[in-house]
Order: sequence, then structure tokens, then C-alpha cells
Amino acid sequence: MRSTVFFILFLGLASAASAFDPGKLEGAIAAGSSSPVGGGWAKNYKNSSFLGAVVEYAGPNEYRWGLEIGYDAGHDHKVITACSPGVLFIAPYVKEYRFHDNWEYYGTLGAGIYNRVNNKYTDAGVTYKGGTSGKFGLNGGFGFSYYLAKGLKLGLDLRLHYMLRFININPAMESATNFVPSLTLRKSF
Repeated sequence: MRSTVFFILFLGLASAASAFDPGKLEGAIAAGSSSPVGGGWAKNYKNSSFLGAVVEYAGPNEYRWGLEIGYDAGHDHKVITACSPGVLFIAPYVKEYRFHDNWEYYGTLGAGIYNRVNNKYTDAGVTYKGGTSGKFGLNGGFGFSYYLAKGLKLGLDLRLHYMLRFININPAMESATNFVPSLTLRKSF
């Protein structure tokens, strides 16, 4: 189900983006790791694999506007078995980039909706129902890409994703931060 939703959203992004000028559109796929950092989130949960898809439009003066859809497969709890919340997000962002020879360097800043996806699990004899919970979040980072051929780039993207009041760590909701390094493959259209 999750992969179907991810695929449908990516197709929707691609079809909407086709209305823009040729050569100014870029699509990317990303794969990496999502690591909890700071607070109860990092103390109680493990790393997760990360997959993402991006559509960007090149604007004036070395700026791009983008939309990223990402998915963390599941952050296993360090003590509770079968508690593995995943993260599905959609986040628009702005990117400023610079060139040097065959390299492109950039910084990004964005905000979006981060959806926590929990399966049903049992802890100390109490069963917790699964479900989803959408929260507001921010992201930012930097990266670089190398031009393999005209319109084709391979890169490294380093981002922080901050999700407000994201996870229930007794007795209250806590915000969560993930550090997400990922390899990207980008293609211009």
C-alpha cells in the first residue's frame, strides 16, 4: 500500500511538472539512511532506510523550487519489539546552487507535512493500535552533484528533518529530528 501511494504521488508530480519549460525541469531519486538525532527520539529509536523522489523547476538567478516526497521504512524501537514507526513526508523547498567545473553545490530550505506511520504493537501486555499522524516539519541541508553526462548528475545530499511534536515519549509528545544522508541520481528534462 505504501509503495503504491508513493508511486502515485511521484507520477502526479511528474505529470504536473511537464507543463513547465523544457530543460528547466529536473527529477531525482534518492536512497540513504535516516538517523534520529537528539532527545528521546534518538535515545529510543534506531536508524531507518530512506527513499525519496524529487521534482525541481529551475528559476532565475541560480534558484530552484522543488517538491520532495520521502519515506523512512521504519525506526525500530530499541526496547519494544514490533514498534517501528515509519515516516512519509511531502515537502516543498527552495534550493540555491552554484557551479564549479563539473560540480554543482547547493543549499536547501523547506517545510512540509510529515506523517508518522505506526503498526499495531504490544508492550508490557498493552496493545496499541496502529495509525497515522500528520505533523508539520522543517528541513534544510546542503549537497553536491557531479555531472556524469549532459543532463545527468550523481550526488550526495545531507539534510536535517525536524518534525514538531512527532512521537509520544511518555508522558508527552516530543519533536523528532532525523539526519538523512542520501545518494541522488538526477535527470534534466
